[in-house]
Amino acid sequence: NRRELTGAFYGIAPARPFPPGLPLTARPRGTGLAAVAHFSVFFTWIFGPLLCWAVAGPGSYARREAAKAFNFQVISTVLLVLAGVLGGLVLPTVVDTMLGLGCVAWLVLTVVGGARAASGANWTNPGSRVIRWEVLDASGR
Repeated sequence: NRRELTGAFYGIAPARPFPPGLPLTARPRGTGLAAVAHFSVFFTWIFGPLLCWAVAGPGSYARREAAKAFNFQVISTVLLVLAGVLGGLVLPTVVDTMLGLGCVAWLVLTVVGGARAASGANWTNPGSRVIRWEVLDASGR
């Protein structure tokens, strides 16, 4: 009965959503468009991130992420072309194996970039850290 149930919970403090003293971090605006910029490459190659970059406001989170997505795809494409040329010139089996591993790495890094953008994280793709070539300014300007 209700009296017994109330007695069972007497003195128990209600749960708080966050411990006191922890600041709430707000997600930046534009995480949806930022995620679209990363995931659109599966359907539109570099044109999806480029369109998202053009639509997003200067200095916005979405524009920064669209630039990161675009730059990573350009770097990946250049590496793919270089690997194809190298595979035609020397040891095709070694280059084919490396090309397969590179494609898996591209897929994983693209998905992780999109997921991180959707969560509002400020994540830089490791491929873009190694090869620092920015066609679009990743600062969002």
